[in-house]
Amino acid sequence: GYRDRRQYPHERAARCVRPNRPAVGRIDHGDATHVGGIAGNRLRRPGRPGGGGHQQNGAGIPRPGRPGPIDPWMRLQVAPAKRGQVRAKAIAQRIAQPGRSQPGRLPAGQVGHELPERFQIGGLLVRNAEKRQALETRWGVPAYETLDELLRVPDLQFVVVAVSWSATPVLLKELASRNVPALAETPPAPDLEGLISLQPLIKAGAKIQVAEQYQFQPLHAARLAITSSGKLGTITQAQISVAHGYHGVSLMRKFLGITIDSATISAKSFDSPLVAGPDRDFHLPEQEKVEASKQVIAYLDFGGKLGVYDFTYAQYRSWVRAPRMLIRGERGEINNTQVHYLEDFQTPISIELQRQNAGESGNLEGYYLKGILAGSEWIYRNPFVPGRLSDDEIAIATCLEHMVRFVEGGPEFYGLAEAAQDHYLNIMIDQALTTGEPVKTSLQPWTQI
Repeated sequence: GYRDRRQYPHERAARCVRPNRPAVGRIDHGDATHVGGIAGNRLRRPGRPGGGGHQQNGAGIPRPGRPGPIDPWMRLQVAPAKRGQVRAKAIAQRIAQPGRSQPGRLPAGQVGHELPERFQIGGLLVRNAEKRQALETRWGVPAYETLDELLRVPDLQFVVVAVSWSATPVLLKELASRNVPALAETPPAPDLEGLISLQPLIKAGAKIQVAEQYQFQPLHAARLAITSSGKLGTITQAQISVAHGYHGVSLMRKFLGITIDSATISAKSFDSPLVAGPDRDFHLPEQEKVEASKQVIAYLDFGGKLGVYDFTYAQYRSWVRAPRMLIRGERGEINNTQVHYLEDFQTPISIELQRQNAGESGNLEGYYLKGILAGSEWIYRNPFVPGRLSDDEIAIATCLEHMVRFVEGGPEFYGLAEAAQDHYLNIMIDQALTTGEPVKTSLQPWTQI
């Protein structure tokens, strides 16, 4: 979902298969011998740290502790599928130029060995022959040249589409015409025209969801659980400084309880000097370098509810630009990890959201996130214990698990209409920033279905 995806034309797709389906939530352990999850956004130059030069075992999987691919979707690896277990179904992915990378990398090898076996890629669609062969060798997964070949893989469940912005709506329409369920990466289209073009798919009830994972990151999920509990009263203000563009807007809507409400938007930007941190490959700086850091602040007035979008892209990698969040209702607020609310009008309560990790201070259970406590209450429990996953990988795994349930008749978790609304608001923020004038949003076709 990063803006620079539009710069890279190469695409790939992958498809995953599933054996007999067991009861949801079964967890088994085993040695990783096959890649699963979602494929990477960019292929790294062999020999570079975290790149394609890492050692692999006989199945094409990076050994534990070795540098691996950097995209969070491809980082989500799994052990081999066993009888009666769930396996993820499919993937579509753009490959950019070798040597490029995406923020948020973690070594992939240990993830494959630590994550309970749930997902597995059944195949890749790679248009470039050289990259197709490289991916087959690297991941031990069949790669195909055409969509027709990919769709012949047996026991298919769904396709994950993570191609360039402009290619996403084209591929979604093609898959919908073949009645193939799809999980699209954000955003589902690059501009308003592209979002509107998806309306027939929404109206027809195409089996499509969008992988907006931020709502499922453990800390955000814990905060959302608190706001949903009613402890803070009706939420009237959400100040979001944790993610860019439509990701930040999505969280803002979730916390405010906003759906298709119109908004008046004003936006400003501010450049300030900042000592550079790690680069996009997370290589450490070799010397002190001061760069310009652009901050965008936008006010979204929904009429009685206010959203404040505040973000500088340096936050993703800078060591001295921390994420921030403030959520307010008439009975309390969440200020980052501090929760303050009134039990009654004479009894103020203050609690801290505390991460509970295994493997610390002599604990021998392994190393993974157990969950998050709000006082004495488990406000969030990690559903992928004992997988050694980052918060973003936990969120991605949650998207995949929700998609499995959706395909099998379960509820939507983030549909095309919702994704279109978030990106539309993001587009309008950009418009307000460009013009320097407040803009008023209007109801779009996807809100009227």
